[in-house]
Amino acid sequence: MATQTTNYKLNKPGENDFIEIEKINENFDKIDTTLFGKVDKSEGKGLSSNDYTNEEKNKLKSLENYTHPETHLASMIVFEDGETLQDKLNNNTLYKPVVEGVGV
Repeated sequence: MATQTTNYKLNKPGENDFIEIEKINENFDKIDTTLFGKVDKSEGKGLSSNDYTNEEKNKLKSLENYTHPETHLASMIVFEDGETLQDKLNNNTLYKPVVEGVGV
């Protein structure tokens, strides 16, 4: 008599049952669907680990009501070198002179 596996309900033919291709294909479809939806294990991570801190969650939650300003002060824009846009405008360092025919 045929039974099914506990977790995925795969068909298990009994000792005296004929093997039905349709039932085997059902098993393969269930396996394929389950494997496709699985999460790959990452080194040092567990499925139950909370890597997202409450501080980060709260910060993100606070952005729900954020309205982006239409304009920014030049002093609010900071470049990778630490200078603000206002600094670069004041020091005339926003643009580098380009000499025609010389590579950058």
